[in-house]
Amino acid sequence: MNLDPHLNLTLSVLAPLAAAVMCLAVPRALLGLRVALAVAGPAVAVGLLAYYVTNLGGPLEANPLHLAWMPSLKLDLAWNADKLGVFFALLVSSIGVLICLYARAYFGPNRDELYRFYPSLLLFMTAMLGVALSDNFMLLLLFWEMTSVSSFLLIGWDRDNPTAVKKAMQAFIVTGAGGLAMMGGLILLGIVSSQWTFSGVLAAVQDGELTSSPLLTAAFTMIFAGAATKSAQWPLHFWLPGAMAAPTPVSAYLHSATMVKAGVYLVGRLWPILAITVDLWPQLVVPLGAVTMVYAAFVALQKIDLKQIFAYTTVSQLGLLMCMYGLAAIPFSHHGETHPNLIWDVSQILNHALYKAPLFILAGAIGHVASRQLPELRGFFHTGRTHRIMAVVLLLAGYALAAGPLTVSFSAKEFFFYQIWHGYEATHNPLFYGLIAAGVVTGMFNVAIFIRLAHTLLARPEAPPTDTHDHSHHGDHAHETGLWPAFLWIPGAIIVAFQFVGGIVPGAFEQMFGWLDPSTHHYDFHASVGRFPMTWDTHVGAPLYMSLAAIALGITLGF
Repeated sequence: MNLDPHLNLTLSVLAPLAAAVMCLAVPRALLGLRVALAVAGPAVAVGLLAYYVTNLGGPLEANPLHLAWMPSLKLDLAWNADKLGVFFALLVSSIGVLICLYARAYFGPNRDELYRFYPSLLLFMTAMLGVALSDNFMLLLLFWEMTSVSSFLLIGWDRDNPTAVKKAMQAFIVTGAGGLAMMGGLILLGIVSSQWTFSGVLAAVQDGELTSSPLLTAAFTMIFAGAATKSAQWPLHFWLPGAMAAPTPVSAYLHSATMVKAGVYLVGRLWPILAITVDLWPQLVVPLGAVTMVYAAFVALQKIDLKQIFAYTTVSQLGLLMCMYGLAAIPFSHHGETHPNLIWDVSQILNHALYKAPLFILAGAIGHVASRQLPELRGFFHTGRTHRIMAVVLLLAGYALAAGPLTVSFSAKEFFFYQIWHGYEATHNPLFYGLIAAGVVTGMFNVAIFIRLAHTLLARPEAPPTDTHDHSHHGDHAHETGLWPAFLWIPGAIIVAFQFVGGIVPGAFEQMFGWLDPSTHHYDFHASVGRFPMTWDTHVGAPLYMSLAAIALGITLGF
């Protein structure tokens, strides 16, 4: 029996929320049942999305689904499960399964904290799934604000800590103000285009019914303000490092793999709609992304707390992703044919999740058994078998942060450098020399951060290890025996493994994830032709030299 497509996608979005309600109904003493329900929420969402893909044909091309709800308010249940939407929905739900397991290990057998934590986290999952799959502007806004409310609850988790409450308010106010700007932009876009869905506006652009105008530019500027705020672009980036006051499961999920990507997602959703009709697109998006990318990487190198280091590298990568979509608006010509300057954009976004979530997961794990302060972690690798495993997983993720060879990140960095070079070849604008330098310098800082991590963790301890247990994490994290303590590092190991599967066997990575990438039909004439390139088969040229320069300078700076 085939499930109705509308019902399928609606249930996918609501599955975590239903699990949250059931978690609240379960008595606090039934810890195992609560964990099972929490894991089931995102797991059911993954299953429903997989069923939709395999049986209902959703993501292979745009397939908007519309169900009238409140037409007078332009608020309808309109879903668009295209490649970009399904990718984000699967990212949110699949990593959500592992974060639920990690949270059980992180909080230990503390029934009270897990009773509070799981419903808030699952509410956030539903909000992000709604953002990913919404086609209607007003429906998107509804879920967008749900992410702000649920993240406020999670960032301010330690409600007796004034600092945590202050940082939660800070994030809520900054992203809420951006959401108001975005609301104005979406309403203006709906009025200008007479369309209230992304698929409808795209059709209007393709049919020539919507062309460049001052009002359209104003709508884009306001929408981008909301997206840039949500994705922590300079100078409003400060809320994201402040959000590290949250428990590490929150940091690993909201602020590396999901919430902070919402702004990038929205820009990616608008790119095929507005990039060709708004002349301001590259002039606004590229410089802001480039400044964010370099500045945050520079600050990250100076931090000593693991979560702060990874928070600022997240801000930096978000700047890179914004810059990527900005460069996509500059057409690239080859042999008389014009192509969009966008190369495997979904792979870029996935690449970040595949190393950043493990970095945060292991930061929490190491802080759980030792400390998050780098000076106190000298020789951590040598202090015990479990510590050795944690150090290895952290360093594997750190190697991917540095975009080392045989990782997905290495290819993703090449894609970005090719975009910069294509933009220069298309315009011959000398300002691209500055963007080339920004890309190399950012790569240099990331390599140096990895060298610093490796040098600290692998060094011989100067004195016998002492108890440096970091008690700054939340609640009563009693050490357990049995399987659960291993889930402090197992989720990170599972996620980071895909970095090396994609780097060593790129064909397997393409089979698993390539079909979700909407830019697979865009030819990259230097690195590959319509396929994920072998990391050891990169074309010799300026992008490769940029990559090698970043690695060499980073190693030098790191030591």
